[in-house]
Amino acid sequence: MNVNGLTGAQAAVSAGSKDAQRIEKKSKPGIADQVRIGSADRARSLQVVADRSLQKILEMTQLAAKELGYDLNTVDTSPEAVSGRIANFAIGLFGLYQKQNPDMSEEEALLSYQALINGAIDQGYNEALGILSNLGVNDKGILDTAAKTIQMAHDRFNNFIETRLVDLRSGNPTAVGPAAPTPSV
Repeated sequence: MNVNGLTGAQAAVSAGSKDAQRIEKKSKPGIADQVRIGSADRARSLQVVADRSLQKILEMTQLAAKELGYDLNTVDTSPEAVSGRIANFAIGLFGLYQKQNPDMSEEEALLSYQALINGAIDQGYNEALGILSNLGVNDKGILDTAAKTIQMAHDRFNNFIETRLVDLRSGNPTAVGPAAPTPSV
């Protein structure tokens, strides 16, 4: 039986009738997989997917850490430490950015790089929030820690830029040339 291009089973599923789980004998192959799923089933399914995803991420992280010689039990994941690593990474690449943009004055390079990095930090943060949301993570403590971490990364990076601009504008010779490496946190 076909109704508006749907088999009886598909029409029952679409209409949400109690017969949705009954599969019509003359239905097309694969229709048996279409059943009505309640919100509790959907929530449980999403939880299973989230748990499996997190397990896979953990396994991949452990493997990468082992290959790089890191002990994950000793990695500082505080907002201060993580924001420091983010900012230091970005600061450490400023010299390369200058070399790739030789036509820019140092001030132009600083301001352009600041916009680029702040945008990248925000993009990474928003992507992380999206992943957490898709995994069903809505713990206020985790979200507050993430927001604090990103704000601290912005503050540390922007402080570097502002200090370099002040030094440059005041004629301080240490402001000339590539960014000096900063200690890692």
